[in-house]
Amino acid sequence: MLGSCQVITYQLWAARLGVRVDEVVVDLRGELDLHGFFGLDAAVRPGYQSIDVEVRVRGPEARERYEELARRYRG
Repeated sequence: MLGSCQVITYQLWAARLGVRVDEVVVDLRGELDLHGFFGLDAAVRPGYQSIDVEVRVRGPEARERYEELARRYRG
């Protein structure tokens, strides 16, 4: 779900900025301590400890336009 939200948001920002996009690829990597996930250690928070997101945007625009899109999206 997180990945699909990233794709949709990038597409919305691209449309707002007038940037043509052919493809948005999102890679997610997370750190999960199973001791917390399975409740084996109360000191470990359940769920992911961190999530890293990498987004690659492809299309016919100049590289600078996609860099601008990424800057605007990240705030």
